[in-house]
Amino acid sequence: MKYSGDTLSAQSMVSFVFCTMAAFGALTFGHPVAAVAQQSASPTSAEPPAEPDQSSTGQPLAAPVADAESEAEFVPKFKPSGEVKVRVQSEKRGEEEERKQGRMSARLGIKFDIRETLNFQIRMMTGASAGSGSQTLGDNKTKPSERRSFGLDVAAINYTPFDKVLVSAGRIPSPYEFVGKSQLILDRDITLEGLGAKGELQLIDGLSLSSAVGSFWIRELYDNVEYYVDQTDCFFNGLQLRTKIEYAGWKAQIGVGSFAATNIAGQPTATLASSEPRGNSTNPAPDSTYLYNYNMDETFLELQIPVEPVRLSLFGQMVKNINPSELNQASSVGLAVGLGKLDLSVAKQKVEKDAVFAILTDADFAGGETDSDGLVATLTLKMSNHHQWSMWWMDGKNQFETIADGKKYSRVHFEFATTF
Repeated sequence: MKYSGDTLSAQSMVSFVFCTMAAFGALTFGHPVAAVAQQSASPTSAEPPAEPDQSSTGQPLAAPVADAESEAEFVPKFKPSGEVKVRVQSEKRGEEEERKQGRMSARLGIKFDIRETLNFQIRMMTGASAGSGSQTLGDNKTKPSERRSFGLDVAAINYTPFDKVLVSAGRIPSPYEFVGKSQLILDRDITLEGLGAKGELQLIDGLSLSSAVGSFWIRELYDNVEYYVDQTDCFFNGLQLRTKIEYAGWKAQIGVGSFAATNIAGQPTATLASSEPRGNSTNPAPDSTYLYNYNMDETFLELQIPVEPVRLSLFGQMVKNINPSELNQASSVGLAVGLGKLDLSVAKQKVEKDAVFAILTDADFAGGETDSDGLVATLTLKMSNHHQWSMWWMDGKNQFETIADGKKYSRVHFEFATTF
């Protein structure tokens, strides 16, 4: 195995992995602000202890580190989790006839807490596609009522070396967070194979810093050539930094990220994509190889405005791939409004041809293709803590930069989900 020499290559990845982890260690145990915070958290405090941060899966980001005595008394335990989604979907491309279909997906997982600071997770999910676990009901690629595949989605070891710091290895959920639930860089259904870490440091009341870092395989290339000939593998490396501010009911987060899909240029599309490159530039046939690498710089901002009883937030994300000189930018700008059990999110999204690596981007927006733009809306009704109904709608264009007037694309989902 070799790392590529692209941006965020082996040396830089190793450097910022260790620098980030060392920084969190130093800040957590040595920073004067952290020391003050630790001194103020006395047993006689009138306030109850804060709940741990929650990830997108509802699991704690990182539990407090236990002392030696509590570790000795700790009793291993486990927690199951699951999810089933059923939806009706309509999709229309250009002048083609509208396609309507039923879809479903299921997840089933379990987390074993071995110690206060160590656990492992295993989760299974329907489907084989990296970007979606949804299965078409009555799929013509299978025999009637044939059993569906249920494959390994997560197999992760999670370690909490410091308070609010989590290190994960194996096949893990993404450590990165994106404002407005954006999926420009990475589809939320994709689990990553490698090493990731994330953490948060509370500086003072209302001000915190957080970071996420990781290095993950996209493709290990030994299986393309003679096994003992060392090859440069394809990696997805990333670093994300953010500041969170709270004041008088207002909440804001602002940050930057740097992501690299390395050693992509020159790879045959058939090596990395199961079908077409989904909008990314390629060299002409018979080569059919990717033309660029994807070194993506991200900036983002989210603002939550106190207008009780309404929940209101504004968000924006910009992404630029520094490799090509044109058709290299993506953006998502929108707002989210909530009232009671109802939430509405609307965003204007644009993805130029080589702004992001298409096999990792949102599989729903414009059918998972770059060179697309449009309006996206999501309406969600949370009926209970375990049941919700949602509608997802997108109207826009594919190939809006490469053909005159583009190719109209529209899609609607009506979905019911239940979780435990």
